Amino acid sequence: MKRRNIAALIGLVVMSCGFGAVASAPTAFPLMPTVALDSDGTLYWNQRSFPLPVLESAEARKRYVELLNRALASQPSGADREAAARQAAQAAQSAARGTQNAGMNLGLGKQAALKIYSVDIEETEMGGVRVSVYTARDIPPRNRKRIVMEFESDGEAIVLAAVGKMKVVSVHYAGAYLKSNTDIAAVYRTLLKSYKPSQIAMFGISGGCQLAANTAAWLPTQNLPFPAALGLLSCAGGASPGDARNTMNGFDPQLSDFTPFGAGRRSRPAQAPVKAGDPEREILNVSMIPKGFPPSYLLTGTRDMCLSETALLHRKLRDAGVDADLNIFEGMWHAFNIEPDLPETKAALADLARFLDRHMAS
Repeated sequence: MKRRNIAALIGLVVMSCGFGAVASAPTAFPLMPTVALDSDGTLYWNQRSFPLPVLESAEARKRYVELLNRALASQPSGADREAAARQAAQAAQSAARGTQNAGMNLGLGKQAALKIYSVDIEETEMGGVRVSVYTARDIPPRNRKRIVMEFESDGEAIVLAAVGKMKVVSVHYAGAYLKSNTDIAAVYRTLLKSYKPSQIAMFGISGGCQLAANTAAWLPTQNLPFPAALGLLSCAGGASPGDARNTMNGFDPQLSDFTPFGAGRRSRPAQAPVKAGDPEREILNVSMIPKGFPPSYLLTGTRDMCLSETALLHRKLRDAGVDADLNIFEGMWHAFNIEPDLPETKAALADLARFLDRHMAS
């Protein structure tokens, strides 16, 4: 394909759009890239620097560097690459909830959160599904008849329970498609024996975000009512990846091609088509958002490879008349809120708790 250098064109645009700003602050663009353009519109950028965002917390900046260095150091080379990809794909299927999801390092999970936040813990089963129940030790009266279901990571369940002063049930569902939705529905049916639908909420992160949304859209076909609200945190999905899947590839320390998750993603087999009556694998593939779909809090970050998917989902929900609240955190990566000691994590889950409070019945 023929490439056309457009660095000069970008320079003209910068000058014409803000000559005064450039003249007074010449370091605003520390290194102007050389840009080439393929005939199909693909851009090639060279020699451009990307400093860490100055408005992100010091803790997040440090953790980002740690995660990125860890991912870069673990890159396989040569003949080891395919073997590593296969191992990552296998790990994706057997990863333990609360520590990893689909081969992606979701942080230190449960034990790290318990070092920071104090909650009561009960390990039990609901509807034949293993669950962990995390209960704040100072629940206010308005939250005593409320309960939140969480999908994907015990760590974020613990933080929400403590910060939101409520009870959170982390559902340890099976990893297989459809069985995960069925497990979640089984736990939901059990909770409906003790709580009204308006007193129950659901939230999840990454693949758990998809499950929260997909299962909610599937509930009417199972003759089950909608919960009061959803938390959709950094929704992942491969069939509708969006622009950020490419533009943030290399910035995201959890999902980029050089991470274990990236290696596993490239080696996964194609998925079988969804059968009629089964939940969609991705909420973006749902042809029509069901009437009465729950109010939804959406979370992502500017370095999240799922930024586009989350933004597209927000628009899809808004177009369907759903009360949808999109929140984008500066400099944050995919599933950042699994890191319990980050100020951004506490802020995001406190935001979610306030959103749930507005929509749940006491």
